[in-house]
Amino acid sequence: MTEDHRELHLPEALTHAAVPLPGEPQTAAEHDAPTDESDSVPSRLEELFPLIWLGMLTVVCVVGIYSAVTRLP
Repeated sequence: MTEDHRELHLPEALTHAAVPLPGEPQTAAEHDAPTDESDSVPSRLEELFPLIWLGMLTVVCVVGIYSAVTRLP
């Protein structure tokens, strides 16, 4: 196979939309949640992750054992 070594030239509007200019101040978008509210959900999920993982593992094991037992003669 041949490799394509051409440069990718993006339109200027697309480039500035993806990467803000260094001199422009960063403003929060209207749809962004405040930092105090958006931080509570991920931290709560991090606290509950071991219980969620253990519960899913238990369900998989029970279903696997049940499936194996029902196939016994």
